[in-house]
Amino acid sequence: MWSRNTRPRAWWRKALATRLGGEGGFSLAEMSVALVLLGIVGSIFYPTLVSSLAAEQSVKSESESVDDLRLALTGISRELRSSLCVNVPAYNGGGVPSTGDALEFSTYRPDGTLYGVRYSVTAGGVLQRTVDTVAPVTDFAGGEEPVRMVDDVLVSGLTFTHVVDRRSSITITMSIQFADES
Repeated sequence: MWSRNTRPRAWWRKALATRLGGEGGFSLAEMSVALVLLGIVGSIFYPTLVSSLAAEQSVKSESESVDDLRLALTGISRELRSSLCVNVPAYNGGGVPSTGDALEFSTYRPDGTLYGVRYSVTAGGVLQRTVDTVAPVTDFAGGEEPVRMVDDVLVSGLTFTHVVDRRSSITITMSIQFADES
């Protein structure tokens, strides 16, 4: 037993060593049950995860297309404000608006030089911008390569409308057709 002059017996050390000294770990049955439960939980949440990721990718793509269109329209509007002459769609007189999927006009660079610019929606639904160094715009034979600005634009024939009333106005109407037909 215990006394002041003797060391305590190490019976608890022996019990602890016996308990911890055995082989630890999980049995095959425990691992099998854990794997089955993991498979059940995974099969429940996997379709939800996949559909969430697909929806997120779709929303991201649509958002980028709308942002690209907004940026393109801002650029067109900035150039139109400084334009000298709109050639296409050509004003045909009589107060009747003229329409088309192309817009050509002459405008000024910040340094004051005149240049021509053409915005067009191709049959494939791509809004492109072409710059011509010859101004006023006559044709775009000597222009730069077209720059692709926005994809998936609906081709309507009514993208650009030239309205002449008390002042000349250009109305731009664009819609984007996403892959899911929205």
